[in-house]
Amino acid sequence: MNQNQINVTEAVLAACFSGKASPEEQAAVKFWRQASPANESQFRAYALVWERSGSFDPSLHIDMEAAYSRVRQKAGLPAPLLRAGNRIYYLTRIAAVSAVLLVSLLLFRNGTGDTDFDQSATATVENQAFHLADGTVVWLRNGSKLMYHTPEGGRSQRKVRLSGDGYFEVAHNPDVPFRVELDGGGTVEVLGTEFNISQTDSGTSVLVKSGKVRFSPTKGDYPVLTASQKAVFSKKDSRLTIKGAASMNELSWHTGGLEFVSTPLSKVIEDLEQFYQVKITMKNSELNTCLHTAPLTNSPLEEVLRVLEVAYGLQSSKVSDNEYVLTGGYCGR
Repeated sequence: MNQNQINVTEAVLAACFSGKASPEEQAAVKFWRQASPANESQFRAYALVWERSGSFDPSLHIDMEAAYSRVRQKAGLPAPLLRAGNRIYYLTRIAAVSAVLLVSLLLFRNGTGDTDFDQSATATVENQAFHLADGTVVWLRNGSKLMYHTPEGGRSQRKVRLSGDGYFEVAHNPDVPFRVELDGGGTVEVLGTEFNISQTDSGTSVLVKSGKVRFSPTKGDYPVLTASQKAVFSKKDSRLTIKGAASMNELSWHTGGLEFVSTPLSKVIEDLEQFYQVKITMKNSELNTCLHTAPLTNSPLEEVLRVLEVAYGLQSSKVSDNEYVLTGGYCGR
């Protein structure tokens, strides 16, 4: 029989995995796998679940008909008309195993989502760049993971899944939105823009550098975020907060330094503390609202503090290895 005449079903795949497939079925599966990357991806997903669930041994005394009956009842399928000893009965026994395999696969997909994507990349260093086929560039923080599709002709979507933190420069395509699925649920959808996603155990934040994105942490209608806006979703109370970003310095892991554009000094101090991992206390609270502008820099902290001293008449003192105090000062130059 020509391999083109055999329909590759779950039962045929189960027969292959259990070593019971005929030569014709084996040839058909091989032909089917080579027909498209999607078929090959699906085959690997089934093979992975089969491997994790253990090989089926026909010599084991398992009531496969009872198991299959339970699966049929849950799926709402009619009872089959079968007799033991014929080819149909044998295939149905394999199909029972296949049904369990298919249910396991669906649970596996719903649980991790990994099988929706056939490629993955994990950053082994900070700010590692990955280039996607559509021209999009994704920078990942060390340890973060990106899952995506192998390019296929006719694919009508651009979709990835992010675990951890990533900065995206999305190639513009108004006809095909770019979609980021998030680790803990929710999505970010864009046409073409630059934005950052940060995911922690407490929630998810999305910071837009340019363009527009729609951050949907749960099902529902959410507003569009525009440039210099930040949205923070709290898992604790399922609350979404949107505000203007006082600075873009949470991108310092990507840009390599700090930059300030009319940023309140209170926020400047906060960013310096986070970037340099120190504690800085500014005694004069009247300076909190002073607006500070400085180009991108990763200079030593002492040099940055010296600039603030000159600009605002401050005096800085180092009280311990990781602690500084700023005194005096005035708002204005």
